[in-house]
Amino acid sequence: MILTIDIGNSRVKCSLFTTEGIHQHTTSFEHKYWDLLLAYPYSFKGIQSAILSDVNGVSDHWILNFPFPLIKLDFNTPTPLRNLYKTPETLGMDRLANVMGAQLLFPESNVLVIDIGTCITFDMLNENSIYEGGSISPGTLLRFKALHTFTGKLPLVNFAKQKDVSLVGKNTNESILSGVILGTQLEIEARIMEYKKRNKDLKIIVCGGGRNDFVFNPNLKIFAYPNLLAKGLYNILKYNELH
Repeated sequence: MILTIDIGNSRVKCSLFTTEGIHQHTTSFEHKYWDLLLAYPYSFKGIQSAILSDVNGVSDHWILNFPFPLIKLDFNTPTPLRNLYKTPETLGMDRLANVMGAQLLFPESNVLVIDIGTCITFDMLNENSIYEGGSISPGTLLRFKALHTFTGKLPLVNFAKQKDVSLVGKNTNESILSGVILGTQLEIEARIMEYKKRNKDLKIIVCGGGRNDFVFNPNLKIFAYPNLLAKGLYNILKYNELH
């Protein structure tokens, strides 16, 4: 089996794949429980190799002595993509892994990957396996916190406890929900339409923990793929093993 390790802004996610790329298992935990990562591989037999993506450098302070080869993904790691990002050393490895997952799912296609998490990232991979770049904006939790932190009286709204969102808010909480949730959704949908104008037969993939906060227009034909990043890490590892 192959182990992929995704260290995100908030959590660590470990996934297991067969050598043929079939997803077997995923678990996640907060950074403070990093010792679970050290024990995780020993709970499963037959792990042959692993790859790690770390967007904030917390693994730099860990000693990972696994009994199998481990690739720590960075901008020097070989991939089959041509990267047009002007500062590849600053590109988040989660974004790179996402487009590698997209390539595996839709080879030789124009694919837009939207990852909705702490941040909302858009990443464009064209039909010639060229990564063109994308965008980064605050996720919904950051927007809720910004309204609370940088104003004198606005409350910190807990969206998890208030799933009903109206276009016209009747009180301050409802108004914040409308502004953040519906505003973010309209922002995402408008960006999708701009990408569709520029790219023929565009495939659209949405991933990330915040994807379920939105109900997108079905006419946009969005594919939801929760394990896209892990699939991309698997793709990168297999490419390096074969080359």
